Amino acid sequence: MFALLADPENACLDHAIDINPRKQGLHFAVSGLLVLSPEHSATRHPRTIFVMNPNYTEEIRAMLSGLHAGADLVPIQ
Repeated sequence: MFALLADPENACLDHAIDINPRKQGLHFAVSGLLVLSPEHSATRHPRTIFVMNPNYTEEIRAMLSGLHAGADLVPIQ
């Protein structure tokens, strides 16, 4: 839903990230946004990552640090 509201033309959001391997490599229904692993996402060098559940922001920040990814995290409330 976030992808459809934030980027209805699919011009800005490149992909989504999910740690669940069963979702990786698939696309979200309707928006068609590709779902990648955190490791694969890091190879694309995202500048901004929107965190859908702010409770996980620090965990995601630690994971990104281990992947040497310097993206800005934006928690969605």
